[in-house]
Amino acid sequence: QMYVFEKQGGQLELLHNWPVSTGRERTERTPTGITTSTVTPAGYFQFDAGRMFRNYRSVQWNNAPMPNAMFFNWMNQGRLTGIAIHGVLGRPVASLGERASAGCVRLSPESSEILFDLVRGSYQGRVPRFDFDERTSTLSRDGALARGGDGELQYSDGYRALIFIDTFGGEEPTAIF
Repeated sequence: QMYVFEKQGGQLELLHNWPVSTGRERTERTPTGITTSTVTPAGYFQFDAGRMFRNYRSVQWNNAPMPNAMFFNWMNQGRLTGIAIHGVLGRPVASLGERASAGCVRLSPESSEILFDLVRGSYQGRVPRFDFDERTSTLSRDGALARGGDGELQYSDGYRALIFIDTFGGEEPTAIF
């Protein structure tokens, strides 16, 4: 499930509640022959302002359409990941509510369009950056924020949206936006 909230007057108001598909939670070989994990990672994420695409196709998964793709700004062990929230077309729509993706959070075409327009239209601005572990070259998923030498928060341009993915103790992951 994906729950979309908006902060209004200091309170969170539920805007949307949609079924989603998350990762199949196993290691698989892509059609291009690469062995990869299909886990949807838990934690806190931000959107990558430079990787928001109305029409995108997966390089790894047979050029599969990923409409309204909003990639996470998450670097893991020195590599920018391909994890995103996006729509699905055709038969995958019937799998919403089940573990059926290669790690992304998948929505219906209509829901993904609403979310894409909401984020792009209303939430662009300065955001605090997540902490980066130099030793592992990984951005924090625990919500820790980056601070300068003076202790002040570090900011960058992006989208004022926070994605939280929870496994609820091993059950199906839930995306809260």
